[in-house]
Amino acid sequence: MLSLPMKQTSERCWDHLSADHVVALVSCRSLEEFAAVLCMLLCDCHVEWCIVARGGGGTYHSIAHAGLEVVPARLTSTSDVLRPIAELPTQCDLHRIGLSEGEEIVTIVRSRQEGIEPIIAVARAALDTVAQRRKTATLERSLLERNQLLQTMFELTRDATVTTSRERLLHIAGLRLLAHTLTTRLMLVAIDRHGNCTTWTRGIRLDCRTIIELTSSISTPCSLDECSSALRCLLADQYIEYVLPLRVREEPVGIILLGARADGSQLKFDDAFLVAYANALAVALEQLELVERLVEQQRLEQELLLARSIQQRLLPTSDHLQTIHSAMIAAYLEPARHVSGDY
Repeated sequence: MLSLPMKQTSERCWDHLSADHVVALVSCRSLEEFAAVLCMLLCDCHVEWCIVARGGGGTYHSIAHAGLEVVPARLTSTSDVLRPIAELPTQCDLHRIGLSEGEEIVTIVRSRQEGIEPIIAVARAALDTVAQRRKTATLERSLLERNQLLQTMFELTRDATVTTSRERLLHIAGLRLLAHTLTTRLMLVAIDRHGNCTTWTRGIRLDCRTIIELTSSISTPCSLDECSSALRCLLADQYIEYVLPLRVREEPVGIILLGARADGSQLKFDDAFLVAYANALAVALEQLELVERLVEQQRLEQELLLARSIQQRLLPTSDHLQTIHSAMIAAYLEPARHVSGDY
């Protein structure tokens, strides 16, 4: 148990409160910074020792303190108003400052500290300002992420429109996903209507048969543990931890295989960027499929038009027919489609 000297003074704490203290409190950008500044303020106002803690239900954890060499990791209290903290060496008062991130923020000082209430009132107002600033910063960050997502979706759509090959589109998408997921193992696969696979990979090697089996058996994003035992062993050999199928109207058009993140953190399937990018990539692959069909159809039409012109040239021309003077002869051919059958 700590033995702290008790300092008796007739000065009131708030007599030493200055405008600089208020500005410092209001300018805080995080709860931890707010707690540290409040402890410094209380010490400047001649409070013997103080603790700023967070918690609720009678149990608190210190996030900043001053004037004490050792603070119990867990502080408990019993009554509802200015509750005494049993683990501290002297009788003390608990002052509620407010709520932040769903937890009660309190300050603990020596009991009957004169003039502390005005400082606590300033701290309450400052905490509200800090909380509003944090909400604003969170909103701005969310808007920035959404703008970046929209920009990326636009670029992906543009790439799908300009790019006429799956290889190029997968290369662009692979680099973006590597940067976002922070992994060194990634495979993107596009599957056309004939079952042919186009792959872009970093650190993963799988044959087309295995990829087709994955796309047919997995319809929703899943982790390695959620795959069948046979697939699990195969994916584990390649250090694959996440599988994201690419589908359009329940039809598989490709798949994304991801390894673990380099920083050790968990990848979340509800990641807004990852989900939106996977959906956009699936649509882009289908769009390329439609473009390829259109190009193939145009090529066939051009070949048929060429065959039609060749067939038309097989007919004798009017100049040749006019050389026959004993009869009037004309030639005409109109195929039912591009070219006629028997000639």
